[in-house]
Amino acid sequence: MNENNEEISELEEKLGEKILSDRKHEIENMEKIRKFSFLKSRAAFFVKIFLTLIFLSYTVYRFPSFLQALKPPRPLRLGSYSADSNTDKCISALWKAAAGEKNLKCPVSNREYIVRENGDICCPDAQSHGLKSLCYENSVKSVAARDYDEK
Repeated sequence: MNENNEEISELEEKLGEKILSDRKHEIENMEKIRKFSFLKSRAAFFVKIFLTLIFLSYTVYRFPSFLQALKPPRPLRLGSYSADSNTDKCISALWKAAAGEKNLKCPVSNREYIVRENGDICCPDAQSHGLKSLCYENSVKSVAARDYDEK
């Protein structure tokens, strides 16, 4: 029976050593996993910071056009006078001509706009709109419609 007890105690020692070595491996693996998860969370943090910086730089880059989009569009005309739809079309075409579009014509007379030396762009037939003159004035950067009553 003594032999059996010795064998049992040897087996217990070997089993204890095996359990201890298994526990040591588990602890080492847990430390590696903990370290990897720390690196993973740190990498995710830096990716978030990087994406935020990209977003902010794009926003700063596009900010002027964003402000421009918030401004209301240019009025078709200032002041009060009655104009028909053809006059409104002519005014719109004058704005396009002032923006640099080429070969635009008056929708009523179907003639090309007159470009003066000072950069003014005028309708060739303002009388058909019931006006004395209808021009984009380069000095004030606006379309001006002058009636016969004006001086």
